[in-house]
Amino acid sequence: MGYRAMQLTCYCGQPPERILEVGFTSGRHMVVHFWCATCSRVVFISQSLDKCEQGCPPPDEQAETQSAAEDARFLQSIGIAVGDDQTGMNFRCTLPGTRCQSCLSPVCTLPSSYT
Repeated sequence: MGYRAMQLTCYCGQPPERILEVGFTSGRHMVVHFWCATCSRVVFISQSLDKCEQGCPPPDEQAETQSAAEDARFLQSIGIAVGDDQTGMNFRCTLPGTRCQSCLSPVCTLPSSYT
């Protein structure tokens, strides 16, 4: 997941040392509240969610594809086969007798139609 850092500054031009709160208004604005140690001001910065969305970076398709491949390898390593359906989320248990090592309960129980 990529992100772009918000550039917050006080009226005096200095960045905050720490952010006190982040919240949302009923008018669909994000509000950031911080204290400026340089000029001793309490600062509230408000921005519409539409404006926030415009500042979002584009999706990183390569990273998402790589992450999905790593997830599939991990799931296969613990006995879960990843199928190719329309959503790409068709998981099925390949080891129906697998049990949790802590409590010995079944990790995956198959419906009777699969056994």
